[in-house]
Amino acid sequence: MAGPTDIAALGAALLSEAMAPEGALWLVAAACIAGLVRGFTGFGSGLVFMPVAMTLVPPVWALVVLLVMEITAPLTQLPRALRQGSPREVGLMAAGAALTLPPGLWLLVHLPPEALRWAVSIVAVA
Repeated sequence: MAGPTDIAALGAALLSEAMAPEGALWLVAAACIAGLVRGFTGFGSGLVFMPVAMTLVPPVWALVVLLVMEITAPLTQLPRALRQGSPREVGLMAAGAALTLPPGLWLLVHLPPEALRWAVSIVAVA
């Protein structure tokens, strides 16, 4: 099993590769375009960001970055959403997420990165 120093070294290597000038430029550009898509449509940022990010960093890292973007972006709209939202519909979506998250995380951890990259790209194109 990898120790903390091994994980830290791996993280530093992956981060330095992704943050190389050309890699960072592509990540920032993909995040900006994904933000525009989300702003105009209300969804779809993952379809834009993930195929690009997964070519630059491992799938788990790309997912973490996407989750940070997706969680922080709508925080300004939270007060209005709480007033106007439908708790029953949100509960149904949360239940669906709770059921599908464990198998999805298992696949993310156990499938080879290349297979995940192709799967995400095919879903995004479809």
